[in-house]
Amino acid sequence: MDVNKNFLIVLADDDLEDKVTFEDIVSSLVADIDVVTFEDGEKLLHYLLKPENQVPDLLFLDMNMPCKDGLQVLEVVKKSQRLKDIFTVIYSTSDNPSFIDRSYELKADGFIKKTPDTQDLKRMLLQTI
Repeated sequence: MDVNKNFLIVLADDDLEDKVTFEDIVSSLVADIDVVTFEDGEKLLHYLLKPENQVPDLLFLDMNMPCKDGLQVLEVVKKSQRLKDIFTVIYSTSDNPSFIDRSYELKADGFIKKTPDTQDLKRMLLQTI
């Protein structure tokens, strides 16, 4: 990573409240982290596939999003030479075993179930970061 750039976390999630909560928690945990959010997988991929954009250090993908869902984005990311090493976590309200299994088949590095308990979420995000 370029020493002049902050650690970059990217979140793709179509739920505004979830995005705000995520950003608030991350900013309270660690200084010098940039968080960029996208509301759908297609906009995220547009950003990620531009070579001039910084490659994130950590990527969180909501399972259910418009245009392209988290699994579709994950598949593209892990097939890309430039992006395949990004630590990628599926971040979803669903804990359906078939979704979780599919996430790991597509080479997700982790799976976090969304929770309304901000302390639990804070603990899970801190462990991941």
